[in-house]
Amino acid sequence: MCDRGTIARVLKGVNVAAGGAGGLILANVAGGNDGLNPDFHVIPGIHVNIADGDILRNWLANGNNHSGAIDGPAGGAGNPATADVLAGFSLRGPNLSFDVTKPDITNPGVSILAAVSDDPNTPVGSSELDFLSGTSMSSPHTAGAAALVMEAQPDWSVMEVKSAMQMTADQTGRKEDNITPVTPDDVGNGRVDLTQAALSGLIMNETFANFLAANPAAGGDPRTLNLPSMRDTGCDPDCSWTRVVKSGQAFATDWTASGTGDGFTVTVTPSNFSLLGKDSDVLFRDDNEDGQSAVSVLQRVTIQVTGVASGNIMTFGNVLFTEDHGITPDAHMTIAVSNQLPVTPP
Repeated sequence: MCDRGTIARVLKGVNVAAGGAGGLILANVAGGNDGLNPDFHVIPGIHVNIADGDILRNWLANGNNHSGAIDGPAGGAGNPATADVLAGFSLRGPNLSFDVTKPDITNPGVSILAAVSDDPNTPVGSSELDFLSGTSMSSPHTAGAAALVMEAQPDWSVMEVKSAMQMTADQTGRKEDNITPVTPDDVGNGRVDLTQAALSGLIMNETFANFLAANPAAGGDPRTLNLPSMRDTGCDPDCSWTRVVKSGQAFATDWTASGTGDGFTVTVTPSNFSLLGKDSDVLFRDDNEDGQSAVSVLQRVTIQVTGVASGNIMTFGNVLFTEDHGITPDAHMTIAVSNQLPVTPP
């Protein structure tokens, strides 16, 4: 612990670090400035006011072998009651132009400790870090997460990386009231979970040519894109999609597929299938009645929604893929359906 004054505040940290200290408490002194400065010390440091400094001085002056710790809620693990709460300013859906769910995914974007550029109009020694919020924080989290997944799975395509992040995302977030669960129109497939994404046993690919062909302005249908989400604003009362999943890992896997919906029924066909490891050269083979091999690297699935209520504005569901032996994370696709035709935005 150091008293403020005589020499520069940051230099005090340099000196105690040279003496072997691992941290610094810089305390204001009676009769001096009682402001707190956001200095960046060479070792972990905290600046306290005169009153707190006097409490610490008295404590240190009495006895030996003092010990203390800085702790947070739940033993320092953070407070889950305030985690994964969507900011009120977060941009969200629905996509009113065509049937593709947006956003795709979310990431931390509130009060993120971030580097800030030097401003020649600010005093020397001003902060080089600040807490920033917004898409400019969430987007780099997503890009950085994708870079890490690409490093772990260098043979995955960009769309396969994106699909793995979406299908293993955490869906337990809450809206800004900290009570109401988020929906795909709020966060897409959920919040990125880097403990799971690179381990995904299922991935999905889509091509540049297919994106161009699905352009509704050119007469295409975005519903046909092989994405880990399904959306139909004209589902009256039934609708369906076809998706193709691919083995994401080098080992064989066995899968069970099921679906849930808020007020409607979801059927996934086939409900059970097996995949070879991703390095196998066995793709689709025309050796059974549905046009593909019983075991291959790729699996075509059909998702059927039935019983959407009349007058439905928008309700949501999920398709869940569970590996039967628990050797890869669960994967999910989102469903958003309505029987109100899409409204073209102004």
